[in-house]
Amino acid sequence: MIKATHHPLVYGFFKAYARFRIRNSFQQVHVEGNEDATGRAVLVLSNHISWWDGFWALYLNELSFSKKFHFMMDEDELRKRWLFARSGGFSIRPNSRSLFDSLHYTEELLSNPDNLVVIYPQGKLYSSHTNRVKFKKGIGRLRFDESAVPDVYFLVQLTDYFQYEKPSLYFYLHKAPASVLQNRNYEEAYNEFYTKTVEHHSRLIV
Repeated sequence: MIKATHHPLVYGFFKAYARFRIRNSFQQVHVEGNEDATGRAVLVLSNHISWWDGFWALYLNELSFSKKFHFMMDEDELRKRWLFARSGGFSIRPNSRSLFDSLHYTEELLSNPDNLVVIYPQGKLYSSHTNRVKFKKGIGRLRFDESAVPDVYFLVQLTDYFQYEKPSLYFYLHKAPASVLQNRNYEEAYNEFYTKTVEHHSRLIV
């Protein structure tokens, strides 16, 4: 597997690039939800709807968490975009033995309270209009020591134009209850939040 590094120039460039592109490509950015600082590492589980996703997550981290940013990415794709590995990207290869290496590495990252890890459990890009977010196998195998349990956040990303030429970007965050970590029912709990969020978003009037 490919482990993450944070080259100062590459990491700094991508943070600046994310800010610049998002501010110039979107009319507004809305963040809604609870972001309680507890001094723990942060695991973010998000829907996967566009090539923007990694840049959005990097930007959201700067806005809300200010942690060292990491994200899981398909190994073949990460090899093609090797600079991402210099800015927090690490690899996973589904349906292989190295899957367990990637999960163990994720656990190691989340044992450090300074870190944030973003995972897109769908594994592939899906329409933002899907009714349910189906998780690939693997996320439920994560195990954490009681002394280093991360905060788990669900993130739903949506966009809408309304009356503007540029779309607006919406981040909906929800801190998962402790029972989710105990029962590891991530997909069920995420979809409960996802359904409520989409219903709430569909009622927006500008």
